[in-house]
This record gives sequence, C-alpha cells and structure tokens, in this order.
Amino acid sequence: MSTKKPKPKTTSRPPASKKSSEPGEQCIVLGHQSQYQSELGFHTQKHPPPRKRGDLVRYSGDGHLITIAPTRAGKGVGTVIPNLLSYQGPVVVIDPKAEAYHVTARRRRELGHQVVRLDPFGVVDEPSDCLNPFDVLRLTGADLESDSQLLAELMATVNQSTKEPFWDIQAKAIHSGLIANASSDTEGRANLNSIVDSLHGDDPSYRMAVLLDVMGKQMNQMAYREIAATIAMPDVTRGGVLATAQSYVKSLMSPAVAGTLSETSFSLQDVVDGKPLSIYLIIPPDRLVSHRPLMKLWIGTLMKAILSRRHRPKLNTLLMIDEAAQLGNFPLLETLMTLAAGYGVWVHTIWQDLSQLRGNYPTTWRTILNNCAVVQTFGIYNRDMATQWGDYLDSGPNVLRSLSDNEQIVSIHGQGELRCRRLNYLTDPIFQGQFDANRFYEPASKKEPKTARSRQKSPDPGRNRAPR
Repeated sequence: MSTKKPKPKTTSRPPASKKSSEPGEQCIVLGHQSQYQSELGFHTQKHPPPRKRGDLVRYSGDGHLITIAPTRAGKGVGTVIPNLLSYQGPVVVIDPKAEAYHVTARRRRELGHQVVRLDPFGVVDEPSDCLNPFDVLRLTGADLESDSQLLAELMATVNQSTKEPFWDIQAKAIHSGLIANASSDTEGRANLNSIVDSLHGDDPSYRMAVLLDVMGKQMNQMAYREIAATIAMPDVTRGGVLATAQSYVKSLMSPAVAGTLSETSFSLQDVVDGKPLSIYLIIPPDRLVSHRPLMKLWIGTLMKAILSRRHRPKLNTLLMIDEAAQLGNFPLLETLMTLAAGYGVWVHTIWQDLSQLRGNYPTTWRTILNNCAVVQTFGIYNRDMATQWGDYLDSGPNVLRSLSDNEQIVSIHGQGELRCRRLNYLTDPIFQGQFDANRFYEPASKKEPKTARSRQKSPDPGRNRAPR
C-alpha cells in the first residue's frame, strides 16, 4: 500500500490582527437579546443580571454546550460560523462540506491562528494537512501500552459485535500489539499505515511469526504478548480474529486517506499548550458513515492531546462537533463531556433532534444533556419536536412552536431560559468584513475546476486578501 502523503500547504502563523473580536476573547456568542423582555422559567440567582436590549447573549463558564435544531434550520449561519469568526481561542471543527473553512479561514488567520485543514478527499482544491495519530504516544506523560490500546479502541468503534465480543476483543488486542511494536521506533517514523500493511500483506500470520523470531524478547512486552497469543491460536480462530482486525482499517487503506495519516504537518504539542490553532476536519457528508473510524481517529487524537494537559491554557479550546450523530456511540467524547471541564475545553455538540442523542447514547444521553451548561434549540416546527423538550425546558410546546424563524430558546446554567434572537453572520453588523463567500453556494462556473495543477502546493489562500 502506498503511504506517500500529499505535501501540506504552508501553515506558518501570521501576526495577529490588532483589531480584536468584538464579542470578546473568552466567550461563546449565542444570540441577541430580543427587543422585549424574554427571560423565561426560573433563575438560580435571586436577581438575574440586567440585560440591555440588543446586547449579545454570551457564555464564558466552564460547562459544555449543545445545539439541537433540524436540518436546514440555520445551525451553520447562526451558531458555527459566528463563533469561528469571533472566538479568539483555539478551535477544532467538523466541517463536512468545507463551508466553515471557506467562510472563516481568512478571519482565523487574521486572529493570529495557524489554520490546519484535514481534507483527504480534496473537498478544497488544495493539498491537505496531515495528522499521525501515533504522535499521542510521544506526548509528555504518554504510556505506550495504554495509549496503544486507546488507539486500537478508536479504530474498533464501528461494526463491533454485541453477540460475539470475543472477535472484537482479540482484534483490538492484535491492533494494540502491532501499534506498540511499531511505536517503539525511537525516530518517530511509525504511523498507522504500517499497521494496515501488516494486516493486509501477503500471509500476515507468517509475517508476524517472522517478526517474533527476529525481534524476540527485544520487542515491547505487550506487543510480544499480543502478537504471540494471536500466532498461537488455531488456524480457524486466528483467521477470524485477523479478518475482524482487517475490517477495522478498511476505510484507512486508500492512498488519499493514508497520506493524511503519515507525518503530522503541525505540532500536536500546540494543541496541548492551547496555542492559536484552528483545525478543520473535512469529510464529505456521503462519506461520514463509511469513514467514521477516520473521523474518530482524528477527534480521539486531538482529545487525547487535550486530556494530557498539565496546566490550563489562557483560552479554552472550542471543539465543535457538527453532525455529532454521524460519529455513532463515541465513549471518549462522552468522557470528555462529563469529566473534562477542568482541562480548558468547551465541547459543543450539534444535533438535528433529541432522538439522535438518545439513539447514540441510549443509557447515558440524559447524563450528557445534564452536563451541558448551555442548551440551544430552534426551528421547532411540529408538536412531536416540541414535546420532546417537555422534561428539560420550562418553555411549553406552544411557546416552542411559536418561535419565529429568527428566534431561539437558550437555556444557560444560572440564568434560566431566554427567548432571544438568533445570530446571522450574513446580516449582523458585528461580523461585517470578517467573512468570505461560501463557495458551496457559488455557481459552478465561478469555481476553479479540479485539475492536477490545482492540487499542487500553493500559497496559503486568503493570507493577503483584503477584508470584504
């Protein structure tokens, strides 16, 4: 299998713009205060702080956020993009159609950020950046054995069998052993492509047996133990285990994907340190399910880096998980939302309805929702959607269904519920001059055709572009 990676675009960090973001450094913007009194429900404070009409509704606490609104309701226009234009801290965003990248990348650079785009399928006509998940094994405080098991778990979180767990347990064991062995390379050259090659080459059982004979006890103990246990299995059993292990990495085998998993084109330590870094994760909507393991590897690697922090950075890392339902059940995300508030990270998940959250986390969805200090919802068009909120919002179904197209309900811990006006980066004056055109909606004739020339390394787009 080819492991040749595309040359990443230049990602040097430009000097920060002197002009600060109007909404402020350490806060998330949620909406505009309506032109009438709109505080609903009860408040935990005896006298909630007064608000001026027209003020921004913001959040700067330690809790996580959740947005639930149906498709085409305006989650990008009113939630994702406004915060990418205004928040000055580091961000990681799932951006399936690269809309957020096209609209906000220039602004992120103006804020002094290094912009990273993981885009194996060329949604943007520029070479992709790269992220090698094995880099988490080289972070300060990393434990080779347990972190190898974590990476194996990330790759195995799709299509696991609930009726026959033996195959999954053993497949993850051989994965962790191969990862631990490959990561013993002190020069840091190992990557997941070597694991794919080990499992899909000619006669993988023979190759692993030769590896044991050549390296013997010089091999990492866990690696030796797991590989030896697999080789010692009866032929039929070993064949089933290897077939299961192979199924976990099928979506990582194409040259385009393999290239983005080779050598990291930015510093993972910058993620740990909370440096000004904006990372866009781009997998087209039609590949989100088939390449779910890849997205989980990316997010899991970045989450592990965040959880390795020993000091809280000045500004939180904003992790925006758009289309969160497409990740399926993701235990590491659940851990981050329930235990990681002290690590300087906001997890902002975005769903189409409560049923998606319940479907992905049937036993813990209430815990996830209860750990969100901000709940935002809008676009509630029918009774079923409105009644789903009955146990969580004081606003009744009639109030929820009466929201106009530019209104929302925002519940903020300690402040109760607000009926307020939604943000719109296209029309709100505070975002004027900060955003670029959304190329997804440009006529095809205006877009640069995808050619071999357009995929060659080119200067970082928008670096010298004048604000609109």
